[in-house]
Amino acid sequence: MKKFVKNFVKKFLFSVSEIEHRNKNGKKKYRLYNILGIKIKLNLLYWNLSSNKIYKLDKNGCKRLISSRKELKDFDGIQIEGENNELVLYEDTALLHFNARIVGNNNYIEIKSVKDLTTIDLLVGGNFSELRIGNVIYFANARIKLGGDHVKILIGDDCLFAHEIEIWSTDAHKIYDLATNERINPGKDVTIGNHVWIGRYASVNKGAVIPDGCVVGANSFVNKVFDEKNCIIAGTPAKIVKRNIRWEL
Repeated sequence: MKKFVKNFVKKFLFSVSEIEHRNKNGKKKYRLYNILGIKIKLNLLYWNLSSNKIYKLDKNGCKRLISSRKELKDFDGIQIEGENNELVLYEDTALLHFNARIVGNNNYIEIKSVKDLTTIDLLVGGNFSELRIGNVIYFANARIKLGGDHVKILIGDDCLFAHEIEIWSTDAHKIYDLATNERINPGKDVTIGNHVWIGRYASVNKGAVIPDGCVVGANSFVNKVFDEKNCIIAGTPAKIVKRNIRWEL
């Protein structure tokens, strides 16, 4: 009889459970309340607040730890499956369009400011790595993948990123030498200087260095070090096609 009453209460009167939903961006966690047969689903933050930290960066460059659940709801698109990760994000409602999934430990993410933002989708799949984005003019549906251990993606100030660009520090999948069993495609740093304009559908891959004042053509694939400033870089693979240029909005 007790078991029947307990099951009846749980099914029809009141119960609380936690569920997990997986989509293309990763996992989301919910708490499900069942009250008199009415089901209410509430989002839960998908990270450990004790070891992972989110800071808001104000206009003076001072950062403030976000600890209240109310404020953290603004970052519903951030999912962390790891420990000791730190995110420093500028204080602007545009970050409602910032989606991040971090699968790893001891990573550091910093975005100083973005004047105009459609969407940034970030995937971090490593440990002790860094993403630093300066004061950027525009991001439109960018995808950034910070993969590998001890690697960095560094983006300077006054940059412009057109639609659907991708920035990767990794090949995503591991390749090994058959004779030595050593990995031959580890992650590498990516550096984008100041006042760089990257055209739509361009890909900037591991090992790339794009100096100050450069323009990257649409649909280009950049995967090596360039050391000349104020150039147009284009092609697959990319090469310098014009020197001594400057660009404006």
